[in-house]
Amino acid sequence: MPYSLSIIIISAALAFTMGFAIRRGNICAVAAVNHWISHKQTTHLRAFITAAAWAGVVLLPCAWLFPSVVILSPSYHPSEITIIAGALFGFGAFLNGACVFGTIAHLSSGEMNYVGTLVGMFIGALLASLFSLHSESLNFINLSTPGALAICVWAAFVAIAFHDIDLRHRLIITNDGNAHSGGIWSPFFSMSVVGAAGGLLHATIGNWGYLTVLSHSAAKLINPSLPDIALQVFTATTALIFGAIVAARKTRKLKFRKPRLLPFFRKLAGGSLMSFSAAIIPGGNETLLLHGIPSLAPHALIAYAAMLAALIGLFKLRHSA
Repeated sequence: MPYSLSIIIISAALAFTMGFAIRRGNICAVAAVNHWISHKQTTHLRAFITAAAWAGVVLLPCAWLFPSVVILSPSYHPSEITIIAGALFGFGAFLNGACVFGTIAHLSSGEMNYVGTLVGMFIGALLASLFSLHSESLNFINLSTPGALAICVWAAFVAIAFHDIDLRHRLIITNDGNAHSGGIWSPFFSMSVVGAAGGLLHATIGNWGYLTVLSHSAAKLINPSLPDIALQVFTATTALIFGAIVAARKTRKLKFRKPRLLPFFRKLAGGSLMSFSAAIIPGGNETLLLHGIPSLAPHALIAYAAMLAALIGLFKLRHSA
């Protein structure tokens, strides 16, 4: 089997698994922050740390074993613009009512208002391409070789990855006291699957996902000389969506709901802000979490922290109003 075909099949399988876990765990950074502010519980937020750790657990060894194939996230010069863009992404996610992960979860359940998010993401990427926004790549921390620092970082990822996960309790207990096959996966289990699968995906095909596809399509519209989107990126993105739909059907969550005007345009605005700011950072919250942070890229750590700070502030304002 040709190597390229192997990569396509493996990446599609990983993306399907990731999409399935996103929907089965109902994963969303916006919902996680809201859960913390509303219920004073950090479980869902800590699960995102677990996902980043699992991505690091698989990314770093892959980079050491296959340095000519696997590339860790480049680092971009962090500045006040990085903080502003991260906060702007958080504001966009707040308007949208979901992050990049959450949008997939909602769409796969038939919530057609989130089609506005996809339209908005394309518009935001189009505007970013028109302004030719880009960041300067720098090398701050090099974990691509198994030196002492890289091994210590990897060991820390392993410790975090196994700290909260309990494979024996992968289902949330429902209100009737029963855990069944149609139940929602626990945050730590679902985010562990997402982290491991997402880390391997970035290790094999680099940046990918529907935000990447939409952004690349918008950029190509402005600059037709750009290369076409890689086949493995397109097939993995399709598999991600398909995996989420299968999970929604399996849990009987798939129910089409017609879009309504105001929520549709609210999500369009949120998607535009998310995509526009992702071009400045660069990277959406899923890329920052599963590729940038496990690579210890400073811009990813700063932008993700700014996004969370913006969400926390906005939800606190909402609950105090």
